[in-house]
Amino acid sequence: MFAVQAILGVLACLLVARATRTLVNVTAGTMAGLLLAFYGPAVFFEGVLQKTALDTVLLAWLWWLWSRLVLGAGGLSTWLLAGAAGALLTVNRENALLLIPVVALPAWRRGISPARRVACFALLALGLIGVLGPVAWRNWWVGGELHLTTAQFGPNFYIGNNPQATGFYQPLAAGRGNAVFERADARLLAELATGRTLSDGEVSRFWAKESFRFALQQPAHWLALLGKKLLLAVNAVEVADTDDFYSRAGSFWSLKVAAIRWWILFPLAAGGMVLGWHQRQRLLLGYFGGALYLGSVALFFVLARYRFPLVLLLVPFAGLTLSYWRKRGWRLPSRAFLAMFTALAVSLIPLVRVGDQRASGEIALGDAVFNLKGDLAGALRHYQRACELAPSSAEAHFRRAAALARLQRWEESEQAFAVAAQQAPLWAELFREWGRMRLEQGQASAALAVLQRTTELAPEDGEGLRLYADALFRLGRVVEAVAAYHAALERKADDAVIANNLGAAYARLGRQQEAERWFQQAAQRDPSYAQPWVNLAKLYMSLGRREEAWRCLSTALERESQHPEALRFKERWQKDAAGVPRERGLLPPSPEAKTKP
Repeated sequence: MFAVQAILGVLACLLVARATRTLVNVTAGTMAGLLLAFYGPAVFFEGVLQKTALDTVLLAWLWWLWSRLVLGAGGLSTWLLAGAAGALLTVNRENALLLIPVVALPAWRRGISPARRVACFALLALGLIGVLGPVAWRNWWVGGELHLTTAQFGPNFYIGNNPQATGFYQPLAAGRGNAVFERADARLLAELATGRTLSDGEVSRFWAKESFRFALQQPAHWLALLGKKLLLAVNAVEVADTDDFYSRAGSFWSLKVAAIRWWILFPLAAGGMVLGWHQRQRLLLGYFGGALYLGSVALFFVLARYRFPLVLLLVPFAGLTLSYWRKRGWRLPSRAFLAMFTALAVSLIPLVRVGDQRASGEIALGDAVFNLKGDLAGALRHYQRACELAPSSAEAHFRRAAALARLQRWEESEQAFAVAAQQAPLWAELFREWGRMRLEQGQASAALAVLQRTTELAPEDGEGLRLYADALFRLGRVVEAVAAYHAALERKADDAVIANNLGAAYARLGRQQEAERWFQQAAQRDPSYAQPWVNLAKLYMSLGRREEAWRCLSTALERESQHPEALRFKERWQKDAAGVPRERGLLPPSPEAKTKP
């Protein structure tokens, strides 16, 4: 497969060179092809199994078809191929759909009769429909909804447009930044929020509405975020996803030879855009298409692989600059020099650190090792490496702290949480998980201190409120715990754990009827959940309703045969000579300490 991608990469270089030669001149074409051939990230993406490698050849093909269309060199069949190329690119990279109207512009050039213009548009549309039609039909047949490509617009848009967005990728559920979980998490969270089962399209619309609500309610925040993403989209650093360019660049000779980087290409392209302005009609795919594509990246979130297609739209301009230099003895007009200097300065704004990208790759590997293989110790090694690469990364220290907590290495986990909190004092999720760790150790008072911070930073976080209520419950502040549980239920109405724990709190206050009602509701909300049945058994036993208690205990063991509390209760029952356990010393109904998975 890698050999096929490499061959496609060579083909892309030839197509770009040919298109630039046709649109500009021979030297510019040669330079454009060489720049792409020695552009490090292009070589990198050919060496990993990602669809980004297809972006290279499809955009290069589109450039070549454009060069024929804009000069009138291609027949009507070229319009059909241009539609097909644009559609294939859209299937591979959804925001490339914005380039299709640009591809249609040569039909409006002078000298084309109305009849031929209609034929051009018809063939372009036919090429689009020929590729996107079967995809849309397949989506309708399988999912019952019409989607040209996927139904992932909403979740992806939300990741880049929410109050906590940073401009980078952040999974909807922390620690689950893997394609295996993304779709399931988007559905689960949307359905929990709406309280009903949703279709793929409804899930997408839910997240899109959340994004638009943020933009409308906090326009200044959203505009500042958009500006940051625009700067990130032209930054010199390649933002890592699951694969990190910089770790590979230091290990493979091919990436060392391919020494062209964004901070070289982008200024050259900026200069070429100034120098080629008099040829703008020929190069409109780069001018207009490049602006549209850059805007589409900034509207979502920035990753190197999302930004990469922009390289194909800019490389002919970079070739033009080198061609001009060669012809004019390395002299440039002042306006072109100013454009190059500005582009270089903007690309070098220190918004991103290379070390952070290497750390991001290690975090992604750690998440994959844990989520896909269950290897917590292996994941911890990656998180520790991420902390070494990016000592100021709150995310790296947070991941390490959470892994240490799962391994019950409490003291190390406490220290790691403290470091992460120092670096990200406004990260509500961090304080929530820190509080969870302290609760698991039985440190209710210490847990309450950090969980109070969670409720201040994210009052809408139902899970954080539940943990806060658990801490109050353990400290004997049961009335306050009841109020906190009710507040948590307002955020997570269908949460069975919160309902169970609220029942335990009411039982502690001696309000048995309300306790019974909430235990029953917890059992209804999650039929597989054993704890409310154990609590009902305890409650009925304390009320002398022994037959009901036995039925509830049996139901709990049907739900979870190795439930420790239920087994202890059953053992006491069986050891009692009279066939029933002694009521004296019977523990009261208890809250659930952990989140139900």
